[in-house]
Amino acid sequence: YVSNVREAAELAASLHPGLVILEGSGAAIPPVPWDAGIMVVPATAPPEYLGGYLGPYRLLRSDLVVVTMAGDPSGSENLSALRSPVRRYLDDAAFILTDFVPVALEDIRGKEVFYATTAPLTVVERLIRRLEADHGCTVVGWSARLADRAGLVEDLDAVQGYDVLLTELKAAAVDTAVARALDRGAEVVFVDNRAEAVEGSVDLDTALGGAIDIALGRAEDRL
Repeated sequence: YVSNVREAAELAASLHPGLVILEGSGAAIPPVPWDAGIMVVPATAPPEYLGGYLGPYRLLRSDLVVVTMAGDPSGSENLSALRSPVRRYLDDAAFILTDFVPVALEDIRGKEVFYATTAPLTVVERLIRRLEADHGCTVVGWSARLADRAGLVEDLDAVQGYDVLLTELKAAAVDTAVARALDRGAEVVFVDNRAEAVEGSVDLDTALGGAIDIALGRAEDRL
């Protein structure tokens, strides 16, 4: 196959940034050597993806495993099965459970909000409670059909009024939801979905910082 990852990595390293972060695509592994690896796995992933196929190889090349969407009911039942192969190859400290938390990128305190998301229906109510608790807003309408323009329009039109459209940044958000919100005189605020550790005493920032320290230490030893 054709890839320019190696050339890109070499160019990035030539700038002497101190740290270069490469992101794989899906199950792909960057075709360059690295000093530390972080594996990101959805809580809904079949356990054999970690315990079989090339899963053990990926685990052995990783220093940290971050499980996302641990709060999804369909994923929470799967966590013990995912943890088993990780324990086989890595210690418990390398396994971090996280869930995505919606974070408004502007102040929406005291505002009535329409919330547009691609989150599964099973978690939307929990996300709304978190938004209201963290940001002091009132969610008067919502849509989990941000990837379905026709459905999104139906959900938007079903709500009489709102001060702010709070939406993830997706194509339909820009060409459909934002346009309709502005036509109604509403503000538009984008929302970020940030991973937050939901188990144990180590937060995600600390775990990621530990992986970075490992990479820097190995690079120093190598050089």
